[in-house]
Amino acid sequence: MQLIQQTSEYAIRALTYLAQRHGQGYVLVRELGPALDLPVPYLAKVLQPLVGHGLLESQRGRGGGHRLAREP
Repeated sequence: MQLIQQTSEYAIRALTYLAQRHGQGYVLVRELGPALDLPVPYLAKVLQPLVGHGLLESQRGRGGGHRLAREP
């Protein structure tokens, strides 16, 4: 019996990683995926609602990526 869905697990793992890197700037999804051993395309889709709900900030372009929107 699985207690949490895989999508939720990926979101929690990504938020934890970003909390550990808080204050170090944005993290690219293509860096985040391999660091957590998660598929990059799926992880990118998992992070979108977290941005929409204000948990993460995202920035496109050079120096962009994702970071926590608030203090951990």
